[in-house]
Amino acid sequence: MRFLLVAMLLSLVAAPALAKKQYIKPDDPLTMECFARCDGDKTFCRDTLRDEYRTCKMEYKQLESRYEWCRKRAAGGFCDKPKRCRMARTKPCDEAYDACFVGCGGVIEDSKKKKKD
Repeated sequence: MRFLLVAMLLSLVAAPALAKKQYIKPDDPLTMECFARCDGDKTFCRDTLRDEYRTCKMEYKQLESRYEWCRKRAAGGFCDKPKRCRMARTKPCDEAYDACFVGCGGVIEDSKKKKKD
């Protein structure tokens, strides 16, 4: 019972965060190429961030191995501990997409902003 109460409270608190944007394209077939470019740019942006993260993780594993080797061998010596990779933030990709979408003639309705007005 307590679990259900906590779950309900969490869902009420999280509900505003789940609000989504609605993307409305004009019915003009001439703009479809523009929107396709926006989609491609967003995909490229996210793929690039994902690839950079994968590369970082591979490099981190190598540096971590060197660090462990150094710690075991260098009694009292200085060993550089590698920094963990941070997950890529896709917000810049999303913001660029939104600007492109609007630039192509689309309209973005944000339910969060509507409720505030």
